[in-house]
Amino acid sequence: MNRQEKRILLLIKLIPAILGLIFFLSLFFIVFRSNILQKRQAIDDIEQSYVKKQKNIVKNEVRYLIRSIKYKRKQAVLNLKAHLKSRVNEAYVIVLNIYMENKNKNKKEILKLIKDALRPIRFNQGRGYYFIYSMDLKNILLPIRPDLEGTDFSNYQDIKGNYVVKDAAKLAKRYGASFYTWYWRKPSSLNVNYKKIGYDRYFKPLNIFVGTGEYVEDFEKALKQKILKEVESLRYEVNGYFFIYSYNGTVLTHVKKSLIGKNRINLQDKNGKFLIREGIKIAKNGGGFFDYTATIQPSSGKQARKISYIASVNSWKWAIGAGAYINDMDRVIELKKDKLKKELDNSLFKLIALFLISGILLVFILGVITKKTEKIFLNYKNEMIKEAEKSKERLLLVQHKNKLAALGEMLGNISHQWKQPLNAIGLSISKMILLDENNKLTKEILTTSLTRIEKNIMYLSRTVDVFRDFFKPDVRHHEFNIKNLVKNTIFITQDAFSDNQIDIYCRCEENITLRGDEQKLEQVLLNILNNAKDALCSNNIKNAEVSVDAKNSGNLVIITIQDNALGIPDEIKDKIFMPYFTTKFKSQGTGVGLYMSKMIVENSFDGTLSFENKNGGVAFIIAIPIKST
Repeated sequence: MNRQEKRILLLIKLIPAILGLIFFLSLFFIVFRSNILQKRQAIDDIEQSYVKKQKNIVKNEVRYLIRSIKYKRKQAVLNLKAHLKSRVNEAYVIVLNIYMENKNKNKKEILKLIKDALRPIRFNQGRGYYFIYSMDLKNILLPIRPDLEGTDFSNYQDIKGNYVVKDAAKLAKRYGASFYTWYWRKPSSLNVNYKKIGYDRYFKPLNIFVGTGEYVEDFEKALKQKILKEVESLRYEVNGYFFIYSYNGTVLTHVKKSLIGKNRINLQDKNGKFLIREGIKIAKNGGGFFDYTATIQPSSGKQARKISYIASVNSWKWAIGAGAYINDMDRVIELKKDKLKKELDNSLFKLIALFLISGILLVFILGVITKKTEKIFLNYKNEMIKEAEKSKERLLLVQHKNKLAALGEMLGNISHQWKQPLNAIGLSISKMILLDENNKLTKEILTTSLTRIEKNIMYLSRTVDVFRDFFKPDVRHHEFNIKNLVKNTIFITQDAFSDNQIDIYCRCEENITLRGDEQKLEQVLLNILNNAKDALCSNNIKNAEVSVDAKNSGNLVIITIQDNALGIPDEIKDKIFMPYFTTKFKSQGTGVGLYMSKMIVENSFDGTLSFENKNGGVAFIIAIPIKST
């Protein structure tokens, strides 16, 4: 066996091994990248879900507290009325008893006994007292203003214009007893009128009515203090507490008790944000979330970033809020992330196991192909030797050399047919992995996919050759048809485009030819088509499509690749042909594709590669002079 024959056999053995190694590395990259993306998405989902959950907890806590306050206020009003009614009923019993025990006395004497009995009585923390009026609207008892006793109140009006005593007398006489509202002076502030809720009861034997009332302001003040005291001790979660501010910025309740009563309307965080002003504004506008740096975190006693929900009790001019600390969320999220990472790592292990099994299967297939090729070669060699023995030694030598050369060319063609783009193989393997994970990998699909892999292996080293020959000065050029080149390139990428639901069209004129390195121009088209696919996928374009047009324009061949992926943003237009510039993840590309494409067009074809945004996408335009090819 001579040197040339040994070289041919060595190539037969090495080419499948090299292609297999490239395939394994490509498949591992695809699986690893998929796992990383899956981790990132899952972690993002955890963060978003947990933050959303915490925000819902805070929002619900605040809303529940506000509903509770409104309910307590409503119940307190009902309790107040019940209390007033009870006090008046007690007074009525006293009046009745005095009357029954002193029937033998005149009305004036009985009224004096009643006044003396009721005058000193106080309730509601000293605010409450009894009053008595005759039905002719003269005051009989008014402990806070005894100087007005005996005065005719028939024309007395409050600040709303209501005839208070006259209306009360009518209601008492008509219904026997009644609630009503009016404005009256306080014992401590005789010059100001305050809203008051009252209840009186008619005593027919003496033609009088006795009643009492409570100032709404005093009642609500006591209720507010009670509620604030309760809220001060309320807690939820680990660091959860409530804070309440008045609309003027005064702290009404807070986890830090030293702040209560202070006005913090001008409080700013480290970023200059007016915290209290902004929170009160949000509360007044119906409530919402507020992201800021809190002055204190209960568990640490330090400043911490916080997300709060703030709403209002508008009738009391209160802004009520509660929040969740970001560092508390981060700790919980980290625990969830660690758990998820372990689960994903386990999933990756299973994928790698499947990858190895698929790789072994592919190596087996390549081994079978190699053996068959080697057998064909050896059989052919033996036939050549037999044929050479029948002819003259010189003729046999010449024929042997010629046939070996022809065999070398044939082997080159076979090798060339093994070189299919790696991404097509990767997609086929990824399909098998996905189908296997979903228990849908049938024997028929496996057989079809392996057959397709075997077919596509013929194209694997095309890209390798382009990069290997890119800087070689002595590349053999030949004439090739542009439309056939475009169709071949589309065929190589059709799986990737079909899997992502992208339509691709060839709209090339017939009989356009160029002379040059066909493989390099094919690499340019592949680069641009792959970039278009990635842009359409990342932008989630519906009805995604790419078209490749080729036409003669004077002494130029113009090839246009147009997509509808929204175009290239203005801020990166000047950078896309720079080496190593990329908008993809580091795991998705190095950023040399468009730079290399531009170099190929300019250096190998004396042409230009440019682009423009149009028709809802970007059009890459390759212009190659016919005379220079």
